[in-house]
Amino acid sequence: MYLGETDKLWWQRICELMKQKPSLHVIIHRYDAPEEGLIRREYRLFVNSVKKSFTSYSTLDELQKNEIEKRVHISRINIFADLNSLVENPANQYNAEEPLTAVS
Repeated sequence: MYLGETDKLWWQRICELMKQKPSLHVIIHRYDAPEEGLIRREYRLFVNSVKKSFTSYSTLDELQKNEIEKRVHISRINIFADLNSLVENPANQYNAEEPLTAVS
């Protein structure tokens, strides 16, 4: 996922929602993120850059942006990759109270 200018309105709205609801977190899937290795400097610089890019579209002050950035998580793993198979075969769901019925 890229945080492009064309989606600026969405990023603004998400930041505003995160400001209003301190329990909300955002996971940004970035397949091009460097791997976390023994030398984490490159990874940390990349993560910080993506977080700053995300909050740059908001009109929040720096303190509010910093608080939101603590709840933005960057991952190389597509956490939704297996969701379709779960919807198609609810037996694959472990300890689910209700089967998934749709992918949004």
